[in-house]
Amino acid sequence: MFPLNKELAYIIGVYLGDGHTYIYHRKDRKSTHYWFRLNCIDYDFIEETKRCLKTILPDRKIPIYKVKPSNKFRSENQQYQLVCRDKNLVEFLIGITFNKKKIPEFLLDADVDIRKSFFAGLLDSEGWVQKSQRSDSLYGGQIQIGICNTELWIDDLVRMMQRVGVKIGKRQIQLPRENKIIQGKLPKIRYFLKTDSFIKSGLYFTIKRKQSRLRDYNMTLLNRGEGIVRTL
Repeated sequence: MFPLNKELAYIIGVYLGDGHTYIYHRKDRKSTHYWFRLNCIDYDFIEETKRCLKTILPDRKIPIYKVKPSNKFRSENQQYQLVCRDKNLVEFLIGITFNKKKIPEFLLDADVDIRKSFFAGLLDSEGWVQKSQRSDSLYGGQIQIGICNTELWIDDLVRMMQRVGVKIGKRQIQLPRENKIIQGKLPKIRYFLKTDSFIKSGLYFTIKRKQSRLRDYNMTLLNRGEGIVRTL
């Protein structure tokens, strides 16, 4: 229904990460509403998502709202919400991912730039650069991607990354706890991505806050003669 390009691949990554779809039926059954929604604290993430959506749906209005911070972010930072009301997009995303249960098969062997754009959407949603504990480095050691409730496709994701040259650490499972008591929620599955291989493979974040940490880490290595000469 939608032609496969980098913008669509990015939106699929966002949807599997922080994006959500809603189908609301009025009680009188006279109408049905379809929403794609993204909430986050990074305005550049919202802007990139809107840019990709406007490429896919040029005639569709896609408003951005300021909303109150939620407990999810555990922060007082301003939070933003993007809303796209399009039936075809919502049904497409639900259908190709089995309602966020799998990576679409057509992405597994897609052009490498398409796959990298898909990774970017997921990393902007769920990835982060962890500050190094090393005294001789600003940032680095590893990039960590943590994703909840994704047992059915997380392993496919890391295999896709391995195929573009990213070296992957051990699979970790974190049980959800509150006050040291295990909760009845699904566990969080984590993978550590080797930073040097991540940079060398050409993977990236579009969120400046995250990408700048990666750039600082690489500059630290360059100053020691170990970094990768690449525009980040």
